[in-house]
Amino acid sequence: MAEENTDAEENSNAPVAVDGEQGQDNPIEGQEGTEEGAAAKAPAEEDDDAEECPVCKKGAPLWMATFADMATLLMAFFVLILSFSEMRVVKLEQVAGSIAHAFGIQKVLNKPDPPEGTSMLSKTFSPTLAQMSVVDQLMQQTTDTTQRDVELKTETKKEDYDVNEEQQKVETALAEEIANGEVEVTIKDNQVVVELNGPGSVGEAESEGEQGFVPAETIELYAKIADAQALTDAPIKVQDQQSQKQQDAKNLNEQQQEQVQQEVAELKMVLSEAVTQGLAEVEQEGTKIIVRLSEKGAFPNGGAQLNPNALPMIRALSKTIKSNKGQVIVTGHTDSTNPPSGGEFPSNWDLSAVRAAAVADSLSSLMNVSKQRLSVEGVADTEPLNDNRSAADRARNRRVEIVLDIADVE
Repeated sequence: MAEENTDAEENSNAPVAVDGEQGQDNPIEGQEGTEEGAAAKAPAEEDDDAEECPVCKKGAPLWMATFADMATLLMAFFVLILSFSEMRVVKLEQVAGSIAHAFGIQKVLNKPDPPEGTSMLSKTFSPTLAQMSVVDQLMQQTTDTTQRDVELKTETKKEDYDVNEEQQKVETALAEEIANGEVEVTIKDNQVVVELNGPGSVGEAESEGEQGFVPAETIELYAKIADAQALTDAPIKVQDQQSQKQQDAKNLNEQQQEQVQQEVAELKMVLSEAVTQGLAEVEQEGTKIIVRLSEKGAFPNGGAQLNPNALPMIRALSKTIKSNKGQVIVTGHTDSTNPPSGGEFPSNWDLSAVRAAAVADSLSSLMNVSKQRLSVEGVADTEPLNDNRSAADRARNRRVEIVLDIADVE
């Protein structure tokens, strides 16, 4: 037992001696353990001592940054396009030429030195009247670049002058043209007037919107008149008699067509019942009023005696005839079927002529239309409205036409 206790004491003291030796032999390990413990305590102390960070302010929204990027890229794209662009000289000359025709006459300036490129706009055009010309360019004399622009005088000058003397000057300058009967020089309203007796300054256009042809003689004549203007103090007025007559005739024709249109509308209203039943037709052809009386409304089948039921239609037509001037042509028409043999009329020529004469006689004797305004024609079946294949077509071809041309005045 004593030995066991002794061993226990030795065993219990052994670890102490060992621990003491190890602690003496490894002093560095003890120091490392101390430093690690201090380092573990440091962050906790710093967290406790640090202040809280303030809330950061919000910046620009995301869409604004995207928009700014797009604007920058777009500007860069336009700058890139501009760097690759080049001026088209031909196109620039075309634009300059159109400006020349619209606003002035080209003036040629002699410049010994190369012009400086200070502007893209041409400065070689002088102001003038924008008028149509038969040539591509009207060139002014450029010897004196400061001279006034040539312009035909159209207003009476304030200075006193003898209009008779000015007339003589113009007659002297245009003596050859006056002798040939091309022009006449007169005085109207204290103004010298040159009347053109030849073709108009602008020819008749072949179609609407198409420019007419101008003869070279007309251009030369106007040039001589311009030269005569430079010799006189009085203004010269040019009157084209031929063009004026053509314009007057055109205006008259338009007025007559409007008048015919009104007359046709009134006739259609008066004869509305007959038109609805197919007994009559009313049409306009230019300045002509055309009234067609069908056979079934005016004549018996194959006969030429006027039906009394047709008199109201003829009376309404006679009022229109008497209220307007112009010749009246009464024309008889038939279909292609020949009259029966042994009948009253041996041919369609006879039948159509007699029917037309019957209508003309009623206009003259019953409606008091002047005989001098009436003429009668029979054309048989030479001017059909429809083919004679069906009965309806043949019935429409059997008719009497009364044509009033208000422009045909004798």
